[in-house]
Amino acid sequence: GAAAGAGAAGSDANDDSSAPGTTASNAASSILNSWQSQTPMRVEDTFVIRDRATQQAIDNDDLDALARAILTAAKDPLNTHSLKGQLEELEIENMALADRVLALEKMLEDRQVRVVPSSSASSFSKSERDKKE
Repeated sequence: GAAAGAGAAGSDANDDSSAPGTTASNAASSILNSWQSQTPMRVEDTFVIRDRATQQAIDNDDLDALARAILTAAKDPLNTHSLKGQLEELEIENMALADRVLALEKMLEDRQVRVVPSSSASSFSKSERDKKE
């Protein structure tokens, strides 16, 4: 009987929850269980898109159309490249036309008849009158 009592007392000593390792383990288990029972934390970002001209927030219903327009513009680099090419061609053509305008204006100036009154013209007319008389 005494051995059985001693065994029971020994088993109580091993199950002692005041042992340092057991207390830390129980606390960690308790914290883990409480974290698992909680809903996971969520982080949510909120953005407000404003019209530059009016500073008014764009309605959420309009954001889909805005996003599609932006993606379409950004997706088509060929269109951008094509427009740059057209711009360069037009600038070259514009310079050529400006040069042509200058050349034509010079030709007009060179072929223009100018009447310049001079003192000899007035004396010529007097001498002509004198001869006729």
